[in-house]
Amino acid sequence: MLLILVVETNDEQGSDRLYIEDYIKHFYNIAGIKLKFIPMCGKGNYRSTKVLSKINKFINEYKKINQNMPLYKVIYFIDLDNPHINAEQYKLNEKISIFTKEMDYELVYFNKNIENVFLKRDVESNQKQKEAVRFVSRKHILKFDNSKCSIKLPGTLSSSNIDLILTKYLNKKD
Repeated sequence: MLLILVVETNDEQGSDRLYIEDYIKHFYNIAGIKLKFIPMCGKGNYRSTKVLSKINKFINEYKKINQNMPLYKVIYFIDLDNPHINAEQYKLNEKISIFTKEMDYELVYFNKNIENVFLKRDVESNQKQKEAVRFVSRKHILKFDNSKCSIKLPGTLSSSNIDLILTKYLNKKD
């Protein structure tokens, strides 16, 4: 199976990818699963030609190699930011939600952002990569409380639906 993971960060080695990949490898069996990350360079680019072209490229390449069983899923990962304070964020989040439903993609949210979920605090933009590397290198995932990662509705701070979504496509480790 191919999982195409579309993340907000600016580059393919960005902080979002580090947290998500660490999370997946820690909680799920991924033997036989191919992970492909696509950076959006900001969630406002969720339907940009560049992002959609990469999605289609990965799907077509995978279908050529796996003609008998071309199973794949596209999953978008977004920070909710402050939708109750910022009406524009709320509208953008709603547009992304509608888009992913129309495309039969999945949507993972992080409330308020990915750092709040994994670190339980905000991180300045210029420190995000450094903090993500520290989280992974110091193996903080081993102490990570996954209980707030199965929250269907995004009302709770430092919560996510990541576990609910990934469990649909990946088997949990024992």
